[in-house]
Amino acid sequence: MFPVRIVKFLAALAVALAPQNAADARTPIRTLRFNQLGEARLSDYTIVSAVPFAPGEIRDIAQLTADAPAEFAALERHPDGSVKFARILTLPKWKAKKGAVVELYRGGAAAPFPEADWKEPPPLVLHLTDPSGIERRARLANYRVIEDNKLRQVLRADAAHVLTASAPHVLAGEAPGPAAVFMSCTAFVERFPRQNFFVISLLLRNDAPAATVPRAVGPVRFESYRLEVDVPGARVAVAWAAQNECKIIEREGAPAEIWLLPKDLKNLWLGDGQTKHWRLAVDLSAENGRFQALQVAIEHPLLPGLAPSEVIAARAYGDFGDVASGPPPASAAKQAAAERDHTKKSREYGWCGPWGDIKDTHQTGSPRNGLCGEGVLRTIQTGFREWFDGTWEKAAQHALRPILRDVRAAEHPNLLLFEGVPHPKWKDQLGRDAGFDPRFDAFREGTSGGYRQETHGWNGFDHEHFSVDDLYSLYLFTGDPWLRFELESVGQALLTYDCARKPATTHSARGDGWVLRGFCNLYKVLGDKNYLDAARNLVLGMDAERSKGDMKFLHDNGPDPRHMTNHPFEMPWQVAIAIDGLAVYYEITRDELAKTIAIDLADFLVKDAWNAADGTFKRAVATDGSGAFVNETDKTGTQSWIASALVAAHRLQPKPEYMILADGIYRNVKSSNATFEKGGIQWTWWQSYLRYTHDRESPARK
Repeated sequence: MFPVRIVKFLAALAVALAPQNAADARTPIRTLRFNQLGEARLSDYTIVSAVPFAPGEIRDIAQLTADAPAEFAALERHPDGSVKFARILTLPKWKAKKGAVVELYRGGAAAPFPEADWKEPPPLVLHLTDPSGIERRARLANYRVIEDNKLRQVLRADAAHVLTASAPHVLAGEAPGPAAVFMSCTAFVERFPRQNFFVISLLLRNDAPAATVPRAVGPVRFESYRLEVDVPGARVAVAWAAQNECKIIEREGAPAEIWLLPKDLKNLWLGDGQTKHWRLAVDLSAENGRFQALQVAIEHPLLPGLAPSEVIAARAYGDFGDVASGPPPASAAKQAAAERDHTKKSREYGWCGPWGDIKDTHQTGSPRNGLCGEGVLRTIQTGFREWFDGTWEKAAQHALRPILRDVRAAEHPNLLLFEGVPHPKWKDQLGRDAGFDPRFDAFREGTSGGYRQETHGWNGFDHEHFSVDDLYSLYLFTGDPWLRFELESVGQALLTYDCARKPATTHSARGDGWVLRGFCNLYKVLGDKNYLDAARNLVLGMDAERSKGDMKFLHDNGPDPRHMTNHPFEMPWQVAIAIDGLAVYYEITRDELAKTIAIDLADFLVKDAWNAADGTFKRAVATDGSGAFVNETDKTGTQSWIASALVAAHRLQPKPEYMILADGIYRNVKSSNATFEKGGIQWTWWQSYLRYTHDRESPARK
């Protein structure tokens, strides 16, 4: 043992060197700057957002603390297991009218949380009037907690619109009560400790499975839809009220009349599987300033305010963390202003309009597809939020996509929710095999005839253009409960496909790639291992169907006059999308089979699909050994999908020829479009190439 004097000396030294308090043990790592767009201060409001971290920076989420009350959770992880994105819920102090700063630390003591005093949300009464003028009523009041944190709780309530006892019975055999269900409604309510205001996502739903109602309603008209908040003095704000064609009538001493869908609107109907979404702020307090701030916040979520360089350096956003530097500040400001003007002037608004989205996803050119959410990418690159806000607004209309929600694939082994609704040739049709409820036939006038007329032109999704990138990226930075509900609904529908239930493919290279990316993104955001199991089945199916001879193509497509008339063929640009999907899956799982397939397909592109004489990839390549091909005439279109795939393959197994051809594609695009390098057309699928070449040319900046 040590002598006593040495022990005393060591003890004194330990005291001298030890931190005097927990704050001394913490290391600053991020400064979050939340800026409110309105003129009023958004006090006592829990901000939900996300913070990116570089590989190896944060190993344990418990390391994170803040100088304000905050909760953290790991949303995604890098391949080395460290945190890629952390969910943060924080209750900052607003030191200025329009801004709040939160310092993040590694280590140290956590700021104390407010008292867990949760106020009850107000009952919501919904009045749905049918075409004959008869009103059915729903009351949302029996809320249940579905997400429980110290700084925010999320509640859910569901109800059906039914006749009241005094209402006339206009349908054969109809009586008050559940048998008279005429669509339903759901509310997701966010509430905050000690506060008497609420953020609510409200849904009008015509997507009931057979277990919910005696028989599906089908496409059906209605005359109007009105909300009443059953609390005197309640103030209600509706996001995008003008775009939604809402009317709010204030009444002295009585609840406001909130006409979500006024009776003077034309073409009020919902098709089978459709919903309609509204985002609301309901304030039961008397604080005028905060209500004004809430009105702004529900349309413009508070973002963490990190500098573009910080987010880009973290290598966290997108499939592989590839975000290229954006345009110069002056150019970025000009583009942001143009985006703001475009959003205001050029979008097709109205209660069922696309708001800048594509109603029917079967679109040549895949305008909804990319390698990450485009709007969030632009905001990350430039620091301007116009692109984020435009995507946030557009995403609200995703509710109109016909998808049967609240269906669990595992509970329906004989169900195929093809593009979101039951396929007529599958055994389980969730009651649709008996036809829609004939009692509502009188309410169907004008709902059929044209292409997708029953759903106002909307479809759910399709496997050859599958994408959840916008929903995923918005949920990442907002934690919005309705967005999660939509992601779960799309995901569960996709899990009913054959390629999810057993080793199989979509029979299309691009379909395989987009669906594989979709499974991976759904896994990352929802944490449900069923999506990885489904992805594994798809990879096994791809391995079974692909060619393993000298020409290693993926699918042997039959002759098609649109592409190649007299030969079976494969399409190189679609193979590129399959490579991207395989690379994303490998990034998460390290499944060697996916790596092997991706490298074989990349070799097919180099060996069999490149037309050296023309400096482009072929549009279609015969798979029968004849050597026939169809050349690509557009050097900037589908060619652009291929560069990122070659970069992905090069990272899996470096081969000089991959990057030589990727550089060739880039030169073609660059020479065809002078604004490309300035950020005018930095599409998401070019990010991997641009970031890779930046790192290649500036190794010190990797």
